[in-house]
Amino acid sequence: MKKNNYTKTQNLLKFIFLFIVFLGIGYAFLEANLNINGDVTVSAPELNVYVQSTAVTEGSTPGTPTIIGNDKKEVDFTTALTSDVNSFFEETTTVINKGSKDAYLLSINVKVYSGNTVINLLSPYEYTLSKSDGSPVVIGEKLKSTESTAYKIKYNYTSGTDMSTITDYPTYTFKIVYNYGVEPKCVTHRNVTKLSTDKCANNENVTVSSDTICKRAISLHQETCLGTTYEPSRQYYCTGDGYMADGSKGTTTMTYGNCGSSGTLTSGDAFTCDVNGDGNFDEVNERFYYVSDYYDTTNQIFDNTTAVLLYYTNTSNGIACNVSSTKYNNNGTWGENWHGPDENLIIKDLPTTSQWTAVSLKNDSRSILGEYKSTHNSLITSGGTLPTDFSYSGYAARLLTAQELMRGCNLTELGSSSAGELSDYNFLLENTRYSFENLVANGFWLETPKSSDDKSIWYVDSHSRYADSTNASIQNSGGPRPVIDVPKNKMSY
Repeated sequence: MKKNNYTKTQNLLKFIFLFIVFLGIGYAFLEANLNINGDVTVSAPELNVYVQSTAVTEGSTPGTPTIIGNDKKEVDFTTALTSDVNSFFEETTTVINKGSKDAYLLSINVKVYSGNTVINLLSPYEYTLSKSDGSPVVIGEKLKSTESTAYKIKYNYTSGTDMSTITDYPTYTFKIVYNYGVEPKCVTHRNVTKLSTDKCANNENVTVSSDTICKRAISLHQETCLGTTYEPSRQYYCTGDGYMADGSKGTTTMTYGNCGSSGTLTSGDAFTCDVNGDGNFDEVNERFYYVSDYYDTTNQIFDNTTAVLLYYTNTSNGIACNVSSTKYNNNGTWGENWHGPDENLIIKDLPTTSQWTAVSLKNDSRSILGEYKSTHNSLITSGGTLPTDFSYSGYAARLLTAQELMRGCNLTELGSSSAGELSDYNFLLENTRYSFENLVANGFWLETPKSSDDKSIWYVDSHSRYADSTNASIQNSGGPRPVIDVPKNKMSY
């Protein structure tokens, strides 16, 4: 009997031991992937960012946030406002990083559904997305390992809503996806752009087809002219255009682009383009400006079936980044201008086809053409022969050409050094030192070398508001400002 009791006790202890071991391993699998390296070890994955919790602000209309999916990156809620003009729904999402490495915010995608259909939220309804403390969301912001951060989304009536115009109170479903990565993008991006409160009325209630990539902007972008501290003469940047309160404009606010006129395209017309293909036309982060028709550098002709649209800011690793600047080419002491833009420098910072899935270049392979005053479309510079098969393969965007800039801005040549020649086209200067001298990028590089020497590349200069040239290896002169080629039959204009 004693032996049997002893055996039973041993078996029980073995069972308890195995249960504890398997329980521990099971818990480890909840927090991490199993990683076997010779001996058995359990380690946390590099990237493990997910929604930890949600909370609804007191006073909100009914609506229960739900954390969606096994990876817990999406939050959904359904709600409707009431006849009270102060009616709102506000929800706070806490995101935690349980990975072994710091993570970086790549995007927060918000889709609004009416039934099963994705819609653009129009007046008198609006939503705002911010950090929980009210500060702006910063793409590229770091979330350290083991730490958390919180975001707040508020759905309400627009300011000054006239309740007498509202006849129904629709129910909408919001789906918010939080996307993080382990690669840093634009950690120090400065939020200087804001949306105008005045709307482009003719563009507000436009229904677009499912294959539309770009539609006219509803709200234009604005920035505040902060002036310059080291140039009291106020001849440069936005002060040179009179945007200080005591200047010729009588205001510190610069508005970029045009609302446009139906059926025509004019340089500077503002568009919102769903480049990432998520069905949402993001008025802030997907802003583009029509420059001109597409210029075919191989055949040296304009193609009036395709529009050239310029992004509102420079990019780094394909992400909006107004503190980004890079060299055009780093060969030689001061760079060399007859090789084309460097694939390992400026080209790698353009958005890829996996980032901007809804757009593609008209031609991946292009001729690089030189330019200087009356010498147009030169196939050489003084340094050598320019590429006739330069490849943008894998990228959804490219650099703007001198021919497209001249066509869009009514310039007959580059090299006149005429200060202010781009002042009437200040959409080219958004998110540069034009508004704020502490931003890194003075402008952005063109694709086009200067044909009369062996080192210089043309770029848009915010200092004197003209097209200038400088050595290809100068860091702060410019960065990549993406251009997309959009068939006009995929634009609502």
